Amino acid sequence: MREKSATINIGVGWKEFEPKQKYYKQVRSHSGGGTLPVNVSRNSDYISLLEKCKHRFFPNGKSANGVELKNRDFFLGNNQGLDLEGSFNLGEMYKENNKLKVYLHSKQVWTFLSSFKLWKAWCHFHVLCNKLKNMQK
Repeated sequence: MREKSATINIGVGWKEFEPKQKYYKQVRSHSGGGTLPVNVSRNSDYISLLEKCKHRFFPNGKSANGVELKNRDFFLGNNQGLDLEGSFNLGEMYKENNKLKVYLHSKQVWTFLSSFKLWKAWCHFHVLCNKLKNMQK
Protein backbone atom coordinates (compact mmCIF):
# COMPACT_ATOMS: atom_id res chain seq x y z
CA MET A 1 0.00 0.00 0.00
CA ARG A 2 1.29 3.45 -0.96
CA GLU A 3 2.16 5.90 1.78
CA LYS A 4 0.14 9.13 1.78
CA SER A 5 2.06 12.14 0.56
CA ALA A 6 2.38 15.09 2.93
CA THR A 7 1.38 17.41 0.09
CA ILE A 8 -1.51 17.31 -2.35
CA ASN A 9 -2.32 19.06 -5.62
CA ILE A 10 -5.61 20.91 -5.78
CA GLY A 11 -7.12 23.28 -8.31
CA VAL A 12 -7.89 26.83 -7.23
CA GLY A 13 -10.07 29.27 -9.12
CA TRP A 14 -11.09 32.86 -8.52
CA LYS A 15 -14.63 34.25 -8.47
CA GLU A 16 -15.29 37.99 -8.27
CA PHE A 17 -18.62 39.39 -7.07
CA GLU A 18 -20.61 41.06 -9.85
CA PRO A 19 -22.80 43.71 -8.17
CA LYS A 20 -25.16 44.16 -11.14
CA GLN A 21 -25.92 40.44 -11.41
CA LYS A 22 -25.53 39.91 -7.62
CA TYR A 23 -23.49 36.70 -7.85
CA TYR A 24 -19.87 35.54 -7.90
CA LYS A 25 -18.61 35.04 -11.44
CA GLN A 26 -15.51 33.01 -12.26
CA VAL A 27 -12.62 35.09 -13.57
CA ARG A 28 -11.36 33.44 -16.74
CA SER A 29 -7.69 32.80 -17.46
CA HIS A 30 -7.39 35.57 -20.07
CA SER A 31 -8.44 38.02 -17.32
CA GLY A 32 -5.97 36.74 -14.74
CA GLY A 33 -8.06 33.91 -13.32
CA GLY A 34 -8.63 30.39 -14.55
CA THR A 35 -8.00 27.27 -12.53
CA LEU A 36 -4.45 27.01 -11.25
CA PRO A 37 -2.76 23.96 -9.75
CA VAL A 38 -1.54 24.53 -6.21
CA ASN A 39 0.60 22.15 -4.19
CA VAL A 40 -0.28 22.42 -0.50
CA SER A 41 0.19 20.52 2.72
CA ARG A 42 -2.51 17.96 3.37
CA ASN A 43 -2.84 19.57 6.82
CA SER A 44 -3.20 23.17 5.55
CA ASP A 45 -5.64 25.24 7.53
CA TYR A 46 -8.22 27.62 6.07
CA ILE A 47 -6.18 30.81 6.65
CA SER A 48 -2.94 29.50 5.13
CA LEU A 49 -4.77 28.25 2.01
CA LEU A 50 -6.67 31.54 1.74
CA GLU A 51 -3.38 33.48 1.86
CA LYS A 52 -1.77 31.15 -0.69
CA CYS A 53 -4.71 31.65 -3.08
CA LYS A 54 -4.60 35.43 -2.66
CA HIS A 55 -0.88 35.37 -3.44
CA ARG A 56 -1.47 33.24 -6.58
CA PHE A 57 -4.12 35.53 -8.04
CA PHE A 58 -2.83 38.84 -6.63
CA PRO A 59 0.97 38.71 -6.78
CA ASN A 60 2.39 42.02 -5.52
CA GLY A 61 -1.12 43.11 -4.48
CA LYS A 62 -2.63 43.23 -7.99
CA SER A 63 -4.22 40.67 -10.30
CA ALA A 64 -3.19 40.29 -13.95
CA ASN A 65 -6.24 42.34 -14.99
CA GLY A 66 -5.43 45.18 -12.57
CA VAL A 67 -7.79 44.34 -9.69
CA GLU A 68 -6.20 45.41 -6.41
CA LEU A 69 -6.01 43.21 -3.34
CA LYS A 70 -6.82 46.04 -0.94
CA ASN A 71 -10.41 47.02 -0.16
CA ARG A 72 -11.68 43.50 -0.85
CA ASP A 73 -13.29 40.82 1.29
CA PHE A 74 -12.21 37.24 0.60
CA PHE A 75 -13.36 33.77 1.44
CA LEU A 76 -12.71 30.25 0.19
CA GLY A 77 -15.74 28.51 -1.18
CA ASN A 78 -16.88 25.64 -3.30
CA ASN A 79 -18.26 25.88 -6.82
CA GLN A 80 -21.69 26.94 -5.51
CA GLY A 81 -20.16 29.77 -3.47
CA LEU A 82 -20.62 28.19 -0.05
CA ASP A 83 -18.00 29.34 2.46
CA LEU A 84 -15.76 26.46 3.52
CA GLU A 85 -14.39 28.02 6.70
CA GLY A 86 -16.63 26.29 9.23
CA SER A 87 -16.23 22.79 7.76
CA PHE A 88 -12.66 23.12 6.51
CA ASN A 89 -10.54 19.97 6.62
CA LEU A 90 -8.43 19.84 3.48
CA GLY A 91 -7.25 16.25 3.99
CA GLU A 92 -10.82 14.97 4.35
CA MET A 93 -12.05 17.04 1.42
CA TYR A 94 -9.25 15.63 -0.75
CA LYS A 95 -10.01 12.08 0.40
CA GLU A 96 -13.61 12.54 -0.82
CA ASN A 97 -12.53 14.09 -4.13
CA ASN A 98 -8.92 13.88 -5.35
CA LYS A 99 -9.74 16.36 -8.13
CA LEU A 100 -10.61 18.95 -5.52
CA LYS A 101 -11.24 22.55 -6.62
CA VAL A 102 -11.50 25.45 -4.22
CA TYR A 103 -12.48 28.96 -5.24
CA LEU A 104 -11.17 32.25 -3.91
CA HIS A 105 -14.20 34.55 -3.72
CA SER A 106 -13.59 38.31 -3.66
CA LYS A 107 -15.86 41.30 -3.30
CA GLN A 108 -15.17 45.03 -3.43
CA VAL A 109 -15.56 46.68 -0.03
CA TRP A 110 -16.83 50.23 0.07
CA THR A 111 -14.60 52.12 2.44
CA PHE A 112 -15.08 55.63 3.71
CA LEU A 113 -12.46 56.87 1.22
CA SER A 114 -14.01 55.14 -1.80
CA SER A 115 -17.46 56.36 -0.73
CA PHE A 116 -16.09 59.90 -0.34
CA LYS A 117 -14.53 59.79 -3.82
CA LEU A 118 -17.83 58.59 -5.27
CA TRP A 119 -19.72 61.35 -3.45
CA LYS A 120 -17.19 63.95 -4.62
CA ALA A 121 -17.54 62.76 -8.24
CA TRP A 122 -21.35 62.89 -7.96
CA CYS A 123 -21.18 66.47 -6.59
CA HIS A 124 -18.86 67.50 -9.41
CA PHE A 125 -21.24 65.94 -11.95
CA HIS A 126 -24.21 67.69 -10.31
CA VAL A 127 -22.45 71.08 -10.52
CA LEU A 128 -21.64 70.51 -14.20
CA CYS A 129 -25.25 69.56 -14.93
CA ASN A 130 -26.48 72.74 -13.26
CA LYS A 131 -23.99 74.83 -15.27
CA LEU A 132 -25.18 73.23 -18.50
CA LYS A 133 -28.78 73.77 -17.53
CA ASN A 134 -28.11 77.45 -16.81
CA MET A 135 -26.23 77.86 -20.13
CA GLN A 136 -29.24 76.53 -22.03
CA LYS A 137 -31.57 79.16 -20.53
